[in-house]
Amino acid sequence: MKMSSGRFEMIKVIYVVGHLRTGGPILQIAYVIANLDRRLFTPVVIVTSAVGETTIIERWLERAGVEVVRVKAGRLTSVFKAMPTLMRMARKEKYFVLHPYGLRSDIISWMSRLRPRLGNVRSHTRQNFKLTFGTVVGSIVSTVYLRLLDRADIVVACSDAVRDDLKKDGIESVVIHNAIDMKVYNYINGADRGCDIEVDNGKLKRYITVSSRIPGKNTEFLVEQFARSPEWERSLTVIGWIDPKLIEKYRWASNVTFIGHTPTPSVAIANAHYFISASLHEGMPNAALEALSFGRPVILSNISAHTELLSLAGSEVGCTFSWNRASLEGALNDIESRNYNDLRTQCLRSARTQFDPLEMSLKYQELYRTLAKWRG
Repeated sequence: MKMSSGRFEMIKVIYVVGHLRTGGPILQIAYVIANLDRRLFTPVVIVTSAVGETTIIERWLERAGVEVVRVKAGRLTSVFKAMPTLMRMARKEKYFVLHPYGLRSDIISWMSRLRPRLGNVRSHTRQNFKLTFGTVVGSIVSTVYLRLLDRADIVVACSDAVRDDLKKDGIESVVIHNAIDMKVYNYINGADRGCDIEVDNGKLKRYITVSSRIPGKNTEFLVEQFARSPEWERSLTVIGWIDPKLIEKYRWASNVTFIGHTPTPSVAIANAHYFISASLHEGMPNAALEALSFGRPVILSNISAHTELLSLAGSEVGCTFSWNRASLEGALNDIESRNYNDLRTQCLRSARTQFDPLEMSLKYQELYRTLAKWRG
């Protein structure tokens, strides 16, 4: 904030997160912090459930000179134990902005009654919670969450698709698209960008997808289609959390490999030819952005967030399909018929120019300044 003397007072940005495990949403916060103007903003990260060993993201934050405050509490008790820490930190500052990330973090920030507060939405709220918790509980949780968001001073949606979804519940939001910062990503994931793969017509085509505990990833659809089709001469690798029942069900499939959680997902992505996702819903898919940054074309289910990503990419970097066998096979044939090296070049260019982390961070910084002025 500019003082009467012409000097600037620092604005403390307090990020409230549930954990610092490696994953798309937390990486987006890291990308924002990595590109902050540190002459104007002082970032601090409060981790509400910092149980266990220090994570690689936490080490990166400390290496970048960011204060990390660990509240050692469980999921439920963190709601009450983290709030006093947050309040003490905020009350020392003349200018501050709260930037909570996630349901518990939003609850803690709302209970503190501290303002200004920025809300951040990274998925289709009602659909996501219903798939995660079931129809009844998910409906209740999503309603509570949306009410908390409605009380934030500014709400940020990670895509036009999420913004339009929020409008259905009467919540206005500002769109700031997700980005990919390869300097940060490389440090955290041990990325190896030297895995350049040439694709010949007679070779096995290697596809990779990312699974999670969220049923909306629709992983089984892809596993089933690939497992049933050894004649396709295509393989599928699945990384991330995988339901043990799914692994057992398709253990016989020689062209499907279940890796599970890996400390170096970048290696798996770099050793595939193509990235594929059959998600039922997304906000702005981080895994697809990461694939583009490795020059890997993307084959995505035909949902609004995926078509938006392909539109933002500004060039032909992939294609979409519907959730049926004929549509999927048609999309795979389409992408494989294109010149792979041209596709790869377009992917790298799009990741670098269309999903710029500095541009994303600058948009957040403008909101931080706006919010701090309200407080001032």
